[in-house]
Amino acid sequence: MLTLGVAKQRLASFASADDLVERINLACELLLTGQDHKGSIEKVAFSVTDGLLTLPRQYFGCLGTTVQDFPHPIYNQWYEFVGSGPGTCESACRAVIDLGDGYVTTQDISAIDDDGALLKVTSELTEDAGLEILLRGLDADLATIYTTDSGERVEGEYVDLAVAGTTSASTFTSLKQVIKPVTKGRVYVYVVGTTDTLIATYEPSEERPSYRRYRVPELTDEDETTSVVALCQRRHVDVADDNDPLPVDNMNALRDAMLSLEYKSQNDLERAGTYLQSAMQLLSKEHQRYQPAASYPSALNMPGYLPIRSFY
Repeated sequence: MLTLGVAKQRLASFASADDLVERINLACELLLTGQDHKGSIEKVAFSVTDGLLTLPRQYFGCLGTTVQDFPHPIYNQWYEFVGSGPGTCESACRAVIDLGDGYVTTQDISAIDDDGALLKVTSELTEDAGLEILLRGLDADLATIYTTDSGERVEGEYVDLAVAGTTSASTFTSLKQVIKPVTKGRVYVYVVGTTDTLIATYEPSEERPSYRRYRVPELTDEDETTSVVALCQRRHVDVADDNDPLPVDNMNALRDAMLSLEYKSQNDLERAGTYLQSAMQLLSKEHQRYQPAASYPSALNMPGYLPIRSFY
């Protein structure tokens, strides 16, 4: 696996020292979102509670799933709303339904406490004095929470990160948005109760968490946490440490992507397009060698169905 440190050494001549890490990250994002390639798809096992599967930040979406060892089709957000569909699927539906992006917790507060709860925030390391995280959501009356901070009215509530285990003054029934500074350690958010329940873990570099979520109706009524295995597309996450692995480990493709970015910054779109096409072709050839031709039955063309390609 190619690391940032190795890439910096080998690609140092393609960007200035000040811009090198940013250019490598931009090149990785460009290639990762451009097409599938070796390393862009990963098989992952998730623990599902209350029928909700919330992907960690490093995954963009699911291409396929198995629930309790059986394959389940993935339906998009329209599935429950189309005229020929099943309507709302809360249980006893052997499928996985995409609920979209924009979630900031792995569990809903309302699933833990219908009346809402206070939220406790803590960091695994001691943070600098004055560092705060902004929590935005709805109160017990389902109204947007507003508080006063330094004499100004703000949407949401700032919670101190420098003091471990600081609890919000507001009662939240849902958490809609989190604005977090870069921190030294991971930040944990708990629903306060007889036993505090962890609902979110944010990495130090996260500032605007947003996760994709799926409903697994078959597991909604399960009392125990169940494992779901999914084939996931990776989402680009900026790397900063020299030991961080890159999502693209083809050095020639990275070089051409960085050249594409350089020519685009000079408004030379023709050369930028040529180098980007070269980078994509390199990844495509590598992918063909890595994963030889295989096939399986094509998915039925059902309303709301998210098809999976028949050939890789």
